[in-house]
Amino acid sequence: MGCAECIYYDLSKEMVCQNNELSKEMKREMISQYGEKCPFCKVEKSTDIKVSSEGNFIGNIIEKTAYIIFCVGLISGLIQGYSINEYEFTWSVALTWLVLSIISCIIFLGFAEVIRLLDNINNKLNEYASGLPVK
Repeated sequence: MGCAECIYYDLSKEMVCQNNELSKEMKREMISQYGEKCPFCKVEKSTDIKVSSEGNFIGNIIEKTAYIIFCVGLISGLIQGYSINEYEFTWSVALTWLVLSIISCIIFLGFAEVIRLLDNINNKLNEYASGLPVK
């Protein structure tokens, strides 16, 4: 057996990886844990960064909260712009509400992105840890 993707591939021997630097005990552990697949190839593949489309639950809630803050700020700005002066729209009040809602929305979106990135890092570390033989 050998690893089809590893440079140490050798069908004539019954070892997972024919790397001479690994001890026979380590190779036996690899066979028992991974079968034909070399863990070095698994680790190589798991280091590719893939952004999850579903994301983290908390990150999604914070993102939705950011959009709600923006919508509420926009509507509040329009309402406050009309309520200050009954006959004329006050742009300074409306723009103040709009700018504050945009800034709050950006901050919340930033927190959501940080949470998603940390979740991706955590998932990659878990994949990496589960793909290596236990010492």
